[in-house]
Amino acid sequence: MMVAEAIKARDQLLMYMLDGVQECDILSFIRALRRVEYHPGYNVQYNPYTAVPISVMEAVVARDQLMKYVLTEVVPEKDIGGFMMHCRKVLPNKISFIDGMFLISVIQMLPGLNTKDSIAIYIRERYKYHCGYILDDCMKEYCTFRLDDNGRIVHLGYDGMYSFGYYNCPPIIARLDKLTSITLDGFQSIPMELSNLPNLEKLQCYSCSLGSEISNEFELNNLKYIYFSRCEFGTGMPFLKWVKHLPMLETLDFGHLQENEITDLLETLRTPGWMCKDKLEALYLTECCISDKRMETVWFDILPNFPNLTSLDVSCNNITSVKYIVDKIKSDRKCFVSNSLRIVNLASNSSDLDREDAELGFFLDTYNTICRLCLYHFDYFPTSAVNYALRINHAGRRIVESLKKHIEEKDNELTFPESMWPNLLENAFQTSNRLGASITNSDGYDGDGDGDGFQVVKGKKKNPTGLYYLVHYYAKFILAPKRKLNTRGTGQG
Repeated sequence: MMVAEAIKARDQLLMYMLDGVQECDILSFIRALRRVEYHPGYNVQYNPYTAVPISVMEAVVARDQLMKYVLTEVVPEKDIGGFMMHCRKVLPNKISFIDGMFLISVIQMLPGLNTKDSIAIYIRERYKYHCGYILDDCMKEYCTFRLDDNGRIVHLGYDGMYSFGYYNCPPIIARLDKLTSITLDGFQSIPMELSNLPNLEKLQCYSCSLGSEISNEFELNNLKYIYFSRCEFGTGMPFLKWVKHLPMLETLDFGHLQENEITDLLETLRTPGWMCKDKLEALYLTECCISDKRMETVWFDILPNFPNLTSLDVSCNNITSVKYIVDKIKSDRKCFVSNSLRIVNLASNSSDLDREDAELGFFLDTYNTICRLCLYHFDYFPTSAVNYALRINHAGRRIVESLKKHIEEKDNELTFPESMWPNLLENAFQTSNRLGASITNSDGYDGDGDGDGFQVVKGKKKNPTGLYYLVHYYAKFILAPKRKLNTRGTGQG
């Protein structure tokens, strides 16, 4: 907190200095600033009289260096006075002033937002709505940003999509050291300088070129979410070697892959060596030319590599049936069965999927942790048989099955432990208004912010139907009277 307060105070002091100052005086001040050199260990020494921690001093020095960089390397000297006054005029007070300076300098690099008037309009409108994006009427360019509570920029969306041909993403965006999320659209290359962003957790790339320049040296070890759509990956998708070495990755999201690209991706996903194998929770492969055969590869060769995966999205593909998966399960009882998968999205595939009641019932009996199955289209409500199976799963079929199997292995008479009733009741009822709600969006947001893949629908009441179905299905086991267990070999009853 001390660092954030020090940075905010530094920015406020700079804004105060600019009030009432003429452009010519600003230029003299900046020229003096350019002559200041920061030597490691000289300006950041701990002062026992002021008791300012070194981390605070370092943060303040880093802010001064960032401002110096913008005014030395980005803005021509003849324009500095006007640039500073323009920043002071258009930036809202809640935006960190130096971050705001940097944002304006980045926006000026976009062909459609390179005038003072267009930048002023953009900043005001973007800050006003604080989400989405603002389009410039002339060039159709946009740039997005979000702030944290201290006015620092934590998200930057930067678009080169509509410029005259692809161009390289400017590496100076890596100077925004508080970025946790970045979205890039339409760039020829991704700068290696992004490796300098220590807090980056989310990287989204649309229509970008991702070639061999992205290697293991591209260190973003805190990344949790990556999304690639309509990108150019190069022969063999070499950047996947980098993705495999991301240790904290929780969501891997691909969209609009071509035939050769999905072949390369699936081949890489099925090979061992993923550093995120225990971390990955969601895999999205939307509009990726996935056929029934490729779906088998995903299900039996890829899912076993990620034991904690909870969500699989293969919507908008060429999947026509789950019969192939069911047949393999029936023929090979030792095949992989996930104990973590909760959400499967098959929306916008074949309309025949919703007619496979028997196959889907067997599928949900086997994968009894799945409690959200989306078929055909996003608003589809499953048939009564499928809905019955989903509600049983949601109410806690996995818990009951595990206990049943455990007791059977010990060769005891089947009884349901009384101590499990509170957990079963709470799990079934407290989340019963989530069944059938909207599936997680492609950006990982589930609508209510808790990240569990389900959205609570306003006005939808909780109901005990799922628990009733579960008890009815396992009546002989759950409602069996408590008996004295036989002890094998003793002859005692």
